[in-house]
Amino acid sequence: MAIISGLTGAVNGAIATRDWKIRHSNLVAPHIICANQGGVGRIPGAEDWTGVFHSYTGISGIPTALPGTLFTFTGDISGTATGGFQVEGAAIVDKLEIVVDIEGGKLVETTTFFSGDGTDSLTYTAGTGATPTAGLPIHSASSAGVYGHFNGAGVGNYTPALITDCRYLKVTITSNNRRYMTGGNAGRIQRTPGAIDAQFVYRVYATVGSPHDDMPSPGDIGQVQLFYTATNAWDLEEVIIEAINDLGIDKESGQGVGYEVMGSFRAYDGGTTGFIKYGNTASATEFWPG
Repeated sequence: MAIISGLTGAVNGAIATRDWKIRHSNLVAPHIICANQGGVGRIPGAEDWTGVFHSYTGISGIPTALPGTLFTFTGDISGTATGGFQVEGAAIVDKLEIVVDIEGGKLVETTTFFSGDGTDSLTYTAGTGATPTAGLPIHSASSAGVYGHFNGAGVGNYTPALITDCRYLKVTITSNNRRYMTGGNAGRIQRTPGAIDAQFVYRVYATVGSPHDDMPSPGDIGQVQLFYTATNAWDLEEVIIEAINDLGIDKESGQGVGYEVMGSFRAYDGGTTGFIKYGNTASATEFWPG
């Protein structure tokens, strides 16, 4: 019997997704009672499932799949092939990770982590055989970069400027979704959206300056724009710098001097609520508070 390669599969018909995986489980309940004669018995417990997919885009292979968002996951295995199948179920997005490896010459990549919402069972049905058509453009990391301003002026008072010689950036957007199960869940784990958070990392080479002109200090507060193309970015205001990592020299290798900046989102500056936006900075979409 011929096997399925998966080369023509997709997630929700999105052309930019390159792979997907799920884990479908039952939280089996073990027990030991006298009738077991010293053995461990087990009965079915709550049904649950989680998944992940990767896409070559700046947000997600599924434009509506942002952290805390409910969506219907359709993982198609067959694509245009015959004899395949698809997996479908109600889901909620837990986290996005956007990685932009400029120095490595990689494509911009987003990893989407999600979990079952529990409103319906995960189903396995015959594949649609539809040709993937939806999705977002695929981007090279070559035109990416970081803009920042870390003077603690407060929300609405920052003027981000280019941080020179950026070679890598990563932004992680999460929703602290809460799982629960009640008598009305029909034996399935369900989830409700939680608090939104974000973290970021960028790596740069040091250039002449005393200290390096673009280097913030731990505890600095400001705004950062993480560009995954020349005009599209994840824009976080405010943020707080948590650490400067790996600053130093290696004389034997002769590697360029650089360092890593790590920071987190700060939703409120004590007087004004901040924001998380994405897309073209001239007309960005506000993800949070929305």
